[in-house]
Amino acid sequence: MLNDTPSDILIWICSHLALSDVLSLVTVCSSFRKLTDSKYLWIDALKSTGRIRSLACPPSTDLTQMSVDELRRIAHRTHKLEYNWSQERPRIARSARSIQYFDSDSEEEPAEILAVIPGTLLVVLQHREKILVCDIEGQIPIQSIDVGTLIRHAHWFNEPECHLIALINEYLEDGIWLRGISINRESLEIREIFAIRIDWVADVPFFLDSSTVGFYNSINDTITIINFIRDISAEIVIDKGLAEGFYKCSCSVIGRTLILLAYAQEDLCQVLRCPIEKLFSGEPRSWADIATEISTKWELVATLPCNTIDPAANYYVNQVEQLSPIRFHTLRGDYVRGDHYRGASWTETTYASLWPITKIDTIEILEGQCKPSVEKKMYWRVWYYLQADDANVPWLAAPSESGNYSVVVVEEDGCLQLVLLHWDVHRTAIHVRHLDVPSYIDLNEVYAVAIEERYGVIYLSLAQGYLFALPYA
Repeated sequence: MLNDTPSDILIWICSHLALSDVLSLVTVCSSFRKLTDSKYLWIDALKSTGRIRSLACPPSTDLTQMSVDELRRIAHRTHKLEYNWSQERPRIARSARSIQYFDSDSEEEPAEILAVIPGTLLVVLQHREKILVCDIEGQIPIQSIDVGTLIRHAHWFNEPECHLIALINEYLEDGIWLRGISINRESLEIREIFAIRIDWVADVPFFLDSSTVGFYNSINDTITIINFIRDISAEIVIDKGLAEGFYKCSCSVIGRTLILLAYAQEDLCQVLRCPIEKLFSGEPRSWADIATEISTKWELVATLPCNTIDPAANYYVNQVEQLSPIRFHTLRGDYVRGDHYRGASWTETTYASLWPITKIDTIEILEGQCKPSVEKKMYWRVWYYLQADDANVPWLAAPSESGNYSVVVVEEDGCLQLVLLHWDVHRTAIHVRHLDVPSYIDLNEVYAVAIEERYGVIYLSLAQGYLFALPYA
């Protein structure tokens, strides 16, 4: 019966299998082995996997232009990493690498990891008032650019040739600036592509696309959108009824929709949406002529619980969140406040919560209006770099490019451990994996963490001026 079925029908059926099952076809029989010689089988299988997680190739890779052997290699690498990270304790696949970005004998503050350029071994660091680009296979940072005191930053990962950074900073005592930095993926040239002086410290900027940035102004509850290629801009006013009581906002783009996460004083996070097509529906205007405001309809699509820091409370509560194309997730810590040093506690509980995003372009974006689809309670606390001078040092937690994974340094039973969280939207589950770490790395000295899920590399910036890359595939 199998021999009578046309091969194109079998290929279509097999393309709906999980990637691991497609890879196993070669061991079934000679007939199935022949099916794996089909380029279209691998393209469909990889595209299906790519809707769930990032593939082991650069984000700009055109699968249709690759050979069958190249497609097989991507499938094998993608599955190998996914299999390793599904184990109870994922192992390092090969030797860790490191580079030194400043002399360990100096008393300089360690570098923050701003971004990992997807599908590469390039890491973007902020050290003092410079942005550094490091190749983990090299010995020293390759390129750098002065940016002044960095306040906020955002990244655009989807441009084939360049990695774009939008940053808000204080530069040369000349006020507050919104600046754009471009890093060429091939030549590694760093250059400034725009600079605009603004009159306030804005909340985190964001990219709408490779030519348009925006930022939220909490002073007058507006969002400013700037197309720096066409030199036009728009100012979007948020309805006062929705914006009342906001103390912090952050923005993300999902598909063709702008999502605003607005935090209110009553410990609620309101999720608002506005289609991008509405933003430049009026007459184009220059940055200098931004007096006319765009009136557009924001829609309240969900109200989620969140927590803030209450100085008078007995508990220290904090939260980090990330919105990605298929999920919204949070880490919330509930820790008894210590008396002697920041971060001390006697009772530690961390809650990981997951809200899968169902439909991007409909009003009902999030499943459940108040409760997450799944919440996991863990008896450990997320760690800080305790020796930093800045009292607002962020948690040692970082999400991956797609939001499938987060890497976190935690204290559990008096020991620091490196933990991988898998936000599994398809099984509606949160998986916790304790990662294998080389014995010569002291997690007490970790200042910043990052994760590159395409090639399975976790990066650690250490206080002694070293950047480590731990490969798990």
